[in-house]
Amino acid sequence: AAALMVVVLLGVYRNAFVPSKTPVVAHIVGLSTSAPGVRAYVIREGIRLKLLQGMNLKAGDTLHSGASAIDVSFADASRIHLARNTTVQLEEASSSLMKPSVAPHLVLRQGELLAQIAPRPADAPARLATGAIDVTVHGTRFWLRAGDDSVGDRIAMLDGSVSLRDRARSVAAPVALSAGKSAEMTAGGLEVRGEERRGDVAGS
Repeated sequence: AAALMVVVLLGVYRNAFVPSKTPVVAHIVGLSTSAPGVRAYVIREGIRLKLLQGMNLKAGDTLHSGASAIDVSFADASRIHLARNTTVQLEEASSSLMKPSVAPHLVLRQGELLAQIAPRPADAPARLATGAIDVTVHGTRFWLRAGDDSVGDRIAMLDGSVSLRDRARSVAAPVALSAGKSAEMTAGGLEVRGEERRGDVAGS
């Protein structure tokens, strides 16, 4: 039993901290828990690991904030704030030896986040998505919510602009969304409207 425990602990340590061929895409810079409940964790290669301050995050990791609010920093200085009860999957950005990409690429599976994306070159944008919306970003600040049975996926712009695409209508032209505007996925597709500027993420 003791030998088995050592093997398990070594596996957890390797997955959390030891370099591997899977690239590090971000790291945890803030982790706060103000309410009882499930503690934050990450699923990596099928293993559930406790989320720790300073922990490196890799492409393929799935983060669950649980009762915590989490701040994630990317190599290009972009930052993502995850509200409580939020799930995000990190993806590896396509790149080349000539133009390596460090832009955030992620999918919001559940909950809400506030994104501060650093300015990006036109040919290397950041990409965020929910189940229904693809968001192409070159540098801006916005709030993003994954919908559920009662509400649709939604994005609200705080600064700058982004390009949106309905994932179910990939042939449709992208929709530009500028500061002060919001868009929500409805039965008829993306609905764009004006919205008051919001400075924080609900539930953080």
